[in-house]
Amino acid sequence: MIPNVHDPEFWHDELQPLLVDLDFALRVATPKAHAVFDDYLNKPVNRPLLSNLIRYFVLDYLKSHGHSAAEIEDDLDAWGLHGLPNNGIEIIYKRACIRIRKGTEPPCPNTRSQRDFYQQWLWAEDGGEPSISTNLIIMWNLNSALQYEGDMIIMRPLRGNAKWVKLEWSKRVMIQFVNPDVVVGPDYARSSDLPIHSDHDTEGTGTDGDDN
Repeated sequence: MIPNVHDPEFWHDELQPLLVDLDFALRVATPKAHAVFDDYLNKPVNRPLLSNLIRYFVLDYLKSHGHSAAEIEDDLDAWGLHGLPNNGIEIIYKRACIRIRKGTEPPCPNTRSQRDFYQQWLWAEDGGEPSISTNLIIMWNLNSALQYEGDMIIMRPLRGNAKWVKLEWSKRVMIQFVNPDVVVGPDYARSSDLPIHSDHDTEGTGTDGDDN
């Protein structure tokens, strides 16, 4: 199937396996990052450092589950302090180059790599045809208590002015999962071509040989 880069519904469905992994990784990583401040540093949460600790644990989880994830470093100074909260993760998945960022809006392009990404320059090996069909962004965010509650958005940047980010579309992520607390009804497990009846259904129908 040729990916429809202009259809957010297509990508929402196509990326579900990755989105499920990412959602779970964020739910695991966030309390781990808070524990660094609570149990080790014994200091109030530093937001930039919290974001990067979450990114560290998420990156470790994604790599351990077979995703070719790499860190994005957009720092502009030698100490790696500039733009610290916006450091992200890049993944090649389902013919898409995906950058995972924290926040509600993509950061303004400060590097050539960012500008090329937003302008939909597609990576090609050895100068041949591009091996990916589009560049996408996944934004995740924390609530007012600095906890992750499933807030993720998929975005497709569009070619435009290189000084800011223009989006073709964005879509809030809905994770498809099976609720283990829901009891499956017996009708769901029955095959429709098997005539399964209860004793009450066959009683008095005249199908029993003793009634003839």
